[in-house]
Amino acid sequence: MKKYNNFQLDWNINNLKDFYDSLDIFDRWAATGAVTGNDVKVKDVIKNQDPDLYDRLSRGDKCRVGKAVSNRYENHMYSGIVRGNDKGATKTYRKS
Repeated sequence: MKKYNNFQLDWNINNLKDFYDSLDIFDRWAATGAVTGNDVKVKDVIKNQDPDLYDRLSRGDKCRVGKAVSNRYENHMYSGIVRGNDKGATKTYRKS
């Protein structure tokens, strides 16, 4: 049984600036800084570029950033990026 079996992710973002800054970091990584063959989590990409930013995100905003990246991936917004092996519920990405 899941710890939060009735958890529903909404889009009520707590801090819009930090949310969009996090997405910008992932977008830049996907466009220029991805390392071929290494599976990375969205969290790792953000923490690598701005550890304080990731720590400022609320729990919900961390989930929302991950979901937004996943949605962008599914909408083919990241060329050259593929999904890696999942780490539990967390998706990973790598340069193809």
